[in-house]
Amino acid sequence: MAEIDHIVLGARTLEEGAAFVRQHLGVEPQAGGRHEGYGTHNMLVGLGRDCYLEIIAADPEQPDPPHPRLFDLDDPGTRMVLEAEPRLLAWVARTPVLDAVFARLGPRAGEMREMRRGELRWRIAFPPQRQDMDNLIPALIQWRGEGAAASIPDSGCRLISLEAEHPEA
Repeated sequence: MAEIDHIVLGARTLEEGAAFVRQHLGVEPQAGGRHEGYGTHNMLVGLGRDCYLEIIAADPEQPDPPHPRLFDLDDPGTRMVLEAEPRLLAWVARTPVLDAVFARLGPRAGEMREMRRGELRWRIAFPPQRQDMDNLIPALIQWRGEGAAASIPDSGCRLISLEAEHPEA
């Protein structure tokens, strides 16, 4: 069983993303951190104990990574969209059985990456067909221990529902 772990708001810069959240949600994003080796950094908005909003942008203080940045931030189409304003780029589904999902999906599960930031540790997979479906297919995450949402101050905002459509689905 998978549940929504977080939604991802991409921005050209963290400052632009934070201003967008302040304007549209009326809350102050919390400092997140850097994804060392991935060329990104983030800010977070708690949406309750089990869900959060991640604001992500390329980190100008890190060198360009040897692979594309997370959530297609290097994609020319994504960059063009983010020139106008921050935008929801993706969502991430949490599962306690990522290995079983991988076994069932085979190559369609994509590449699994081990990641960490401070005390947080997780495994995340980006199914390759996500891009073909404009990222409507979620990335999959399994936290090692308690997930990030539990440590983010509650903003008072909630994700009530998430609906997505694609003309080819």
